[in-house]
Amino acid sequence: MENISTITPMQSAKNERKVDFVPRKLPPIDDRRGINYEKLLLLSKEVEEREKVSREDAHQTFMNNYHSIFQQDPKSYTNVHERLAEKQQRISKPPPKKDESHNIADHLLKLRKNRSSPSKDARMEELMKKVRRSSKKLPHERSSKENYQLFKSLLSVNCLSHVPKKVLEKLVSSAHLEKWDPHFTVFGDSGLYLIVKGSCIPNEPYRLNQSPMLSRMESSLSPDYTIDSSTLRKASMLHPGDHFGQLETINDEDNSSIKSVVTLEECELLRFSSTFFDRVTKQIKDEEYGNKLHLAQNCKLFHEWPNHALKKISEVFQWVEVPAGEVLGLEGTVAQRVCVIKEGSCLLRKVLSVLSTNHDGKKVKKSKEVITGILEPGDSFGEKSLTTNEPLEYSIISETYLVMATVSIDDIEGLDDVTKALFQQTCKTKGSKMSEGTVKTKYIEKQAELEWKLKKDKILREALYYNGIMPGYSKWSQNPTMQDVQHFQDIK
Repeated sequence: MENISTITPMQSAKNERKVDFVPRKLPPIDDRRGINYEKLLLLSKEVEEREKVSREDAHQTFMNNYHSIFQQDPKSYTNVHERLAEKQQRISKPPPKKDESHNIADHLLKLRKNRSSPSKDARMEELMKKVRRSSKKLPHERSSKENYQLFKSLLSVNCLSHVPKKVLEKLVSSAHLEKWDPHFTVFGDSGLYLIVKGSCIPNEPYRLNQSPMLSRMESSLSPDYTIDSSTLRKASMLHPGDHFGQLETINDEDNSSIKSVVTLEECELLRFSSTFFDRVTKQIKDEEYGNKLHLAQNCKLFHEWPNHALKKISEVFQWVEVPAGEVLGLEGTVAQRVCVIKEGSCLLRKVLSVLSTNHDGKKVKKSKEVITGILEPGDSFGEKSLTTNEPLEYSIISETYLVMATVSIDDIEGLDDVTKALFQQTCKTKGSKMSEGTVKTKYIEKQAELEWKLKKDKILREALYYNGIMPGYSKWSQNPTMQDVQHFQDIK
């Protein structure tokens, strides 16, 4: 038998690793005051005598007289200058260092104190730096990711806020960054120029209606006072973030935009071609018109219409996007527009009054909602209610995300007489009113399906419980995978 050596606690303590503790110095006490030990001795004797009678009396005696054991400060401030000098020294003395806090709230407070809200010019300068960084390469050298970064930066520029996002997203692919030396004239008749770096001045005669600053100056001055050229020059200067020229075709009678500028220093200008803008706008309009015409051709409402009438009705289509769960029309109300579904689906619900039996056996009338149908791409709703002012037979609720084309009564009035008459005739003959008996039959079928499902589930649960099968426990806790099923078949 092997010998088992026992280790005593003293030996185990010797074998432990020795740890050297570094002593920490306590912070010095600057305002230390002396103690009068004679008074402290007298107070202690008095407290001991009173403690023999009552401890509460002894405690109260000590609390009332303990301040007398401290010595008074021997300093006397007779000189005002010495007092002020010592006060200033005490204020300027740095506070004692504290240990690093591990509370995140303390660091967040420091961050909020140091945070400063940037000015409008600083934000614009930072935005122009992003634009300049994204547009350094030539248009054909930029990747799709770089074009998207440039597009996201240009969304915050005021001069491009009126441009649709679809147009701007394609327009950035042709944006070109140009560098100009000082004292050069740049004409903006071929596109829109965005000043990214440097400053310019309009090359046209000074007009007060071009600058809000000059307009305010003119309104505040007397009629006899004239603004000198230096003030006009300073107020009319264009800085990064400003623009000149325009994207649309320039009209000679339109003097609202600056046509040309003179560079005052080395400038970098981002140019958007008006020719490419017209081409992109026309391309997007053609694509949109093609999508509208394709929807009109596939719509069941306009199935038998001729091509010229389909083109007319597709021109007045307006795209609308609706999230899921939105109520598009209530039963009993008059529709204000005709909607043609392009993407998504809608539910048609009808309220039905039925007899229901309570727990006490009493029969009462209750309102139940019955789904009478589903509208899918190519279907439409609201056409009969719009033309005949009849209320809707059912409520329409979007089941998924919807993209629809809508036509209002004002759009119909703008069509020619032939298309208008064809539209009214088609809408009046569209569909037939669902009878109440049909709705009740649908409700009975739905209720029968629900009752059968509940009964089937109950029988299945009872059969499983009778055979000792409890889903979610033991070997029935997990559903078998396809590999497990194949393994069981191989064993058999």
